[in-house]
Amino acid sequence: IGTPGPLAPNFTAEMIDKGGTRRDQIVKLLRAADFGVQDARVRHHKFPVSELPMLDQLPTGLADQLKREGFLDALNIQLQHRTLGGEAMGLELQEESDGTQRFFQLVGPWMDVLENNHILLVDELESSLHPMLVQELLNLFFSHPESRAQIVFTTHDPTLLDAGVLRRDQIWFTERNPGCETRLYPLSEYRPRNDEALMKGYLSGRWGALPILEPGLN
Repeated sequence: IGTPGPLAPNFTAEMIDKGGTRRDQIVKLLRAADFGVQDARVRHHKFPVSELPMLDQLPTGLADQLKREGFLDALNIQLQHRTLGGEAMGLELQEESDGTQRFFQLVGPWMDVLENNHILLVDELESSLHPMLVQELLNLFFSHPESRAQIVFTTHDPTLLDAGVLRRDQIWFTERNPGCETRLYPLSEYRPRNDEALMKGYLSGRWGALPILEPGLN
């Protein structure tokens, strides 16, 4: 989050800025996520490159290009809310909660990979998001059988094991051995029963991949 790439907020902002069906889909998802967001607006803001912090620390080619252009075109992202009195109120994206910002970062790439049959890699998918919202995002992803898109994500949320969203052959664990080597292995290696509570089995240590905490931690 916050680094260049598809999960930077500008990816979603650029999709909103282009308008059309994609913008409507993103706003619909923002409304449905119960963040109180009613709309999203994007404005272009040009400021002198000379005011860019640490300009001289950028790669030479990029710094020279920016200096030639003179101005940097930045996107100002504002999410619209409605008060109990019915008044519209806008908040800059950076003023929103971590969860709202995280969801905003995700929804653009989410729709893009579904439409273009791409692969989305996400570390800590549940970061700052409620487990029910994560489940709905996954339901959205898997509700497009015509798409060949794929998602590969890591998570520490054990509730996803019994949420009915993932097939058992889609669940893999990682476990570090005493030599600091990490082993990746599937849940299917343990052949759990069809009616078995997977989260309970995981938390009891049946599938491994649990942290070994030192007594001195408390």
